[in-house]
Amino acid sequence: MTGLQQLIGEEIRTKDGVVDTSSIEIGKSQIIGLYFSAHWCPPCRGFTPKLVEFYNHINASRKRLHIVFVSSDKDQSSFDAYYKDMPWYALPYSQRNRKGKLSGQCRVSGIPELILFDRDGNKLKTDGDLTSHVAVDPEGSEFPWPAKPIDDLISGSLIDKEGNETSFEDLKGFTLGIYFSAHWCPPCKTFTHKLAEVYGKVKEKGHNFEIVFASSDKDENSFKEYFATMPWKAIPFGDYRKDALSGKFGVQGIPTFVVLDSELNIITMNGRNAVSKDKNGDAFPWRPKPVNPISEVESSFNVGPVLIHFTDGTDEEVEENGKKFLLTVAEQLGKAALPGDDAELLFSAAGGDENEDLCNRVRKFAKLPKANERPNLLIILNIPEEKVYVHESEISSSADVQQVVDDFKADKLPFQRYS
Repeated sequence: MTGLQQLIGEEIRTKDGVVDTSSIEIGKSQIIGLYFSAHWCPPCRGFTPKLVEFYNHINASRKRLHIVFVSSDKDQSSFDAYYKDMPWYALPYSQRNRKGKLSGQCRVSGIPELILFDRDGNKLKTDGDLTSHVAVDPEGSEFPWPAKPIDDLISGSLIDKEGNETSFEDLKGFTLGIYFSAHWCPPCKTFTHKLAEVYGKVKEKGHNFEIVFASSDKDENSFKEYFATMPWKAIPFGDYRKDALSGKFGVQGIPTFVVLDSELNIITMNGRNAVSKDKNGDAFPWRPKPVNPISEVESSFNVGPVLIHFTDGTDEEVEENGKKFLLTVAEQLGKAALPGDDAELLFSAAGGDENEDLCNRVRKFAKLPKANERPNLLIILNIPEEKVYVHESEISSSADVQQVVDDFKADKLPFQRYS
């Protein structure tokens, strides 16, 4: 079975109709791109013509890239209207199950999204959002954009708000925050004030901590006016490193605050949320917790599977025991589970009066029993694949949770579609 067959299945749509996927030949040095998009999505419609230009350019002298459109359109006619202007292949619209599986496999959290694979169906190690690479590198000079070390992307001169230059090398050994923000963005200006206060308190405690501002401002005057309110360093306005880092971290919106340790390993991609809840900087450097309340994990529901233990409608003892059971297993896995951070399975404890409304909405959305019917309920919700696993009995030990996780990793759980 070819890599394309493994990804797409036995049938693939061409401009001439549906054919056997095995009839599509992929050369040794050729790359497969899955393009997740939809006609109803304005950013997709804006990006697709750029991708068409890139595709035609990169394949002008010899075939280097095969693209397969994976549609999130709402009906066949919308798919047909959108696909008619694309020069590549498509997953047949009728294969909704395959589409859901691909979205989950690729951890697609938003569209447009471009994911690259080699001819054998192995995902390539690339940096961040590839739609940004298409925009920044329309000639494909660095295609297929292999992942680069963070220090290669950020090394060089930085400036302070007086315009004095310093070297990134001077920050070696520091915990480093990369702050993606812009003057024109109201939420950014609100968060900048909070971040500056926390930054000062962390520095007062003697921590080696520095922040680098990566600007999305539209002109240099706006950059200078905004940067003048900040007590940290910045990448000079218009410097290519800003786009390179945005691509590396897959930044899709601002403000975004990424925190790196002294070795430039990612501590958290969701520093904004962590800082917003830590006005005194006591939790610095904001390492993700293995188990988080459902309100903090909600923003990652569209990214991949989430293990949720509902204890709404139970007493405090059941709620606390449930947290302990999840924490024991999550810590053994050695992976944190905060929104925006890389974890195979997020862990969430869903209980308490403050989360009652959200718990009810999730239960209703996934067609789960109500709290008064099953107050002690363990599930794995996989929104990208539109399916859910509901554990048949109440959770009474960490061993119960461990067994569910083991079965999940072994692909043994009887998931059901909720849509």
